[in-house]
Amino acid sequence: DAYRALFQPLLAPANWDRKGNCPALVRLLQAYLKQGAAELLPHLQGILGCFQKLLALKSTEGNAFALLESVLVNVPMETLQPYLPQLFQLLMMRLQQNQTGRFCKLLVRFLCMFVVKHGPDGMVQCLEGVQAGMTNMIINQVW
Repeated sequence: DAYRALFQPLLAPANWDRKGNCPALVRLLQAYLKQGAAELLPHLQGILGCFQKLLALKSTEGNAFALLESVLVNVPMETLQPYLPQLFQLLMMRLQQNQTGRFCKLLVRFLCMFVVKHGPDGMVQCLEGVQAGMTNMIINQVW
């Protein structure tokens, strides 16, 4: 119960403003997701908000993908499905606006994990939902 009481304050935006806090907060959220993802499902939108905040900065993009990969592995697809269009939109916008070699590597790793967990058709559907032809662009220019 003490750990459950600690969870809600983790999602407070003020905690994520200091870059030095981010690696430890991400690891703590990963542990929560691994141990009790079912209990955290009502808070999934807040967790994804933390991901979005981390994704916005180059210095925390690695932490953003670590958190997103934990969500992908631990949250059932039927729960994650409504958030996928927005997640892929955010990833593609970040790719277009501020592409770095590191970001491309992290994105390809995430897409590989997505394919392993949910199949290639799921990935194609999500990418094409962002923009027609996005799958070919990602495979030819990023992968």
